[in-house]
Amino acid sequence: MPSSVDNVLLTFPPRPVSQWERTLLAEWVTLSKRKGSDIARAFVSERRGDDPKILGRIVIMLKTTREPAFLVHSPQESTFWVVTSGPNWSEVQRFRTLRAALNAIRPVLAMPNSDTISQATGSLTS
Repeated sequence: MPSSVDNVLLTFPPRPVSQWERTLLAEWVTLSKRKGSDIARAFVSERRGDDPKILGRIVIMLKTTREPAFLVHSPQESTFWVVTSGPNWSEVQRFRTLRAALNAIRPVLAMPNSDTISQATGSLTS
């Protein structure tokens, strides 16, 4: 059963991903591939025809599946990042920075140890 915090986090639309954050995402993908990770690609979902569940979020695809494996976003009016993992989107993690959120998926970026805020789990369905 989802916590009330999870439900609130997932109802806020994502804020736009900045150019700096896109650069960090590209660096993370490059380093992940260099280290032999299973990351196939990552992108910001921005097409009108994209599934509303992923629209405006960073989508992480693995080599082993055709479906998104992780969604990353910062809810509007917030200062933290949320990572959800597929296929059921039932695990929700919150992080202080995008760097920490991406490193929770595959740890390849240098970072301080104090970026994790907390971790909450629960179903993403109402």
